[in-house]
Amino acid sequence: MDIKFDETAHKIVQVTITYTHKPEDDDRIDNLLTLQLSNFRYFKLFKKNLQALATLDTLSKIYSANCFHCIRCISNDVKSIYEKEFSALAGDIQKILTDGHGIPLFHVERVGPSIAYWAPKFRIHETDWNNVKDIIAKGDSCESLGLFYQLWIMMEESRSRNTFLPIERNHYLIEENDDEYELLQSYDFMPQDLTFPLLPTPLKFLQQPKDDSQTSANIQFVLWLFPPVYVTDTVAKEIEDLAGFFGSRIMTDDPKSLSLEQLLISDIVPPAKMTRGSTMDVSWEKKFEDSPYTQIYTLDIKHTNAKKIERIPFIYPFQIFSFIEVCYGHMLLIRF
Repeated sequence: MDIKFDETAHKIVQVTITYTHKPEDDDRIDNLLTLQLSNFRYFKLFKKNLQALATLDTLSKIYSANCFHCIRCISNDVKSIYEKEFSALAGDIQKILTDGHGIPLFHVERVGPSIAYWAPKFRIHETDWNNVKDIIAKGDSCESLGLFYQLWIMMEESRSRNTFLPIERNHYLIEENDDEYELLQSYDFMPQDLTFPLLPTPLKFLQQPKDDSQTSANIQFVLWLFPPVYVTDTVAKEIEDLAGFFGSRIMTDDPKSLSLEQLLISDIVPPAKMTRGSTMDVSWEKKFEDSPYTQIYTLDIKHTNAKKIERIPFIYPFQIFSFIEVCYGHMLLIRF
């Protein structure tokens, strides 16, 4: 990493990263890191992004798979699905957020691809969607979507070997101009086409190349949830089944052993008022600026066991939409 510092202005001018395998959009990555290192408020994000890039570069050295290429393949698919939904809905990106595959973000706060998949009603209503549409069309970073719930797509080392696409193929999604017969000679297809609610026809995806000798590695994709989502045991098990992993690899009990009800109001109830137990009442007071009265709130706690989902490992990009459906549906139930 090279840091250019202007001694006269006393500020960081440019951060430049050198890689073993250079990513295609490294200029945008450098600009993001420069912005974050220049402002102490973003230093944690800077460290997180630097660690992510180091992981991709290190894994690319250790194994035959080029992790930057793997991320590029998923980025292309996410962008292509968004464009198809955009065309089908005549540019209604708000509906893409609420009913579709989500809105793709590239190098907004976090390096690489992210998907904005949910936002509370008040944030949806206050968003200037025409402005967002124009920014995305230009390929610029849309800062307002950085406040939405997001899935960040990265890679990590895996216990088992997985197979990825070779350099000559840069997307899993089978497009109209692809020769399916020719692809069948070299690739396995996803067992069944994937139906998206906003698209008139199902989409087809490649699963993996038939010859995995050059692209197999102990690496896997991983979705990081920002912010983490608290779910019931049933929802956690559903996500676990969709991911194809078992045990505690994607979910953890909250370290404070609070119930789901308590966790969901943790940003409302003053910490001193939060108590534990199998059955209890949580009470707190709140005074609003436009009212002379103090309101007393009470919540009956049944102590529903909660799990915290902050990362979901996965293997194939066509799994992402299933995770979005579950997470979005859960957020609709627990938020208002």
